[in-house]
Amino acid sequence: MTSIPTSHRWAGLTRRAMGAGAAVALAAVATLALAATPALAHTPRVDAHCDAAGTTLDLKLSNYRAGGENTLTVIADGKTIIDEKVFGTSFSNTWTFDPKAEHEFAVEVVAWDDPDGARGWSFSEKRVVQACVAAATTSQEAPKAPVTTSPVTTPPATTPPATTVGGAALGGAKPGGLAETGASILLPIILGVLLLAGGGGLLFLVRRRGNSGA
Repeated sequence: MTSIPTSHRWAGLTRRAMGAGAAVALAAVATLALAATPALAHTPRVDAHCDAAGTTLDLKLSNYRAGGENTLTVIADGKTIIDEKVFGTSFSNTWTFDPKAEHEFAVEVVAWDDPDGARGWSFSEKRVVQACVAAATTSQEAPKAPVTTSPVTTPPATTPPATTVGGAALGGAKPGGLAETGASILLPIILGVLLLAGGGGLLFLVRRRGNSGA
């Protein structure tokens, strides 16, 4: 019986050990590659913010898997803008809204290879973005009330009550006339004038006769 040298036996054991080690290393590398593959795939990104240019909803879905139906639903302020849209390996879009108002967004993604969302590829997110630009206010003056003027009324002239003296009314005499006293004074005036005239005439005659006798 031929015996195998000890050096040859050690060489065979070394080769077998190296082969087993290489197989283990290859398996480990394959495992790491498989484990890292999902981390590189199915990358969703949802961003919502407000600035002076407007309120923006930015959605980017990348590295999703084909072979099934991936669906997307987007709701903005209670209004559905995308309703269960089927997309393939990626989707990207940006929506802009009024920055002077508050906005609420809802995004729902269902990946065919993660229907229950256990891996995070299917998800549902809600975002609320506050207004960041103040609404312009226009100051309007309140309408002025019309100015109303009351007409000036002049009270009617009142005639003072007539004052009577001895039964004759004084207040009711017409301008330029004498107040009536109940008896006319014209007759005594005429008689007085006649008496003065007659007296003057007599005096003139007496003086003339006196001058003649002398």
